[in-house]
Amino acid sequence: MRLGLIAVGAAFAIVGAGVIAAISLTEVESQTARAGQSLFEELAPSSNQTMSLPAVATADGSAEITWNSSAPAEVWWYAAVSCGSPPGWCLEGGILANWTSAPTGEWSWNGAMASFYALTVVVQGSHVANFSASFLESYPTSTHLLPEIPYVWTMIAGSLLVGIGGIAAYLGLFLPSGVYGDPDTEPLDTDSWSEPADPDYRFPPPR
Repeated sequence: MRLGLIAVGAAFAIVGAGVIAAISLTEVESQTARAGQSLFEELAPSSNQTMSLPAVATADGSAEITWNSSAPAEVWWYAAVSCGSPPGWCLEGGILANWTSAPTGEWSWNGAMASFYALTVVVQGSHVANFSASFLESYPTSTHLLPEIPYVWTMIAGSLLVGIGGIAAYLGLFLPSGVYGDPDTEPLDTDSWSEPADPDYRFPPPR
């Protein structure tokens, strides 16, 4: 175990996690509004016309549909889905709202939103009518305060710090403490050599 390596790894991981947490706190919830509008001009009496009003699918939103006609009309409001064959949109889920012999109508609701709505109109009477409809949707979104590129790079940097710190801490836990120590010196072989014997000074050296 290498305590120094563990401490360094933990420090890197803590700093990286702090960076990610700080960036995540910059995300704020907000309400986004989307408006759509359709218009029919000179709609003939007894003619059946359908206009489309796309929306943003969400589980928690609110919306309002408003329409006006220069002549009394019968109007049906549907949710629609994409059809595979032939390509297009199909009505589903029954009628959400219906108006009969009215020159104008309005309806609002809260909750789940489809991605597409359709308004079917039949002009009553004998006069040509101009018909218009508007659709306003509001839904929750999450946005961050930093620009997109700095946000992405800061998140990447925080993730790298966490990853490097985790690897360092792992190595510190499982590496033996002496792996990077100085190599042991080999003992001297004292048997391979001997000191010369002390000269005997009792006798003088030969001349």
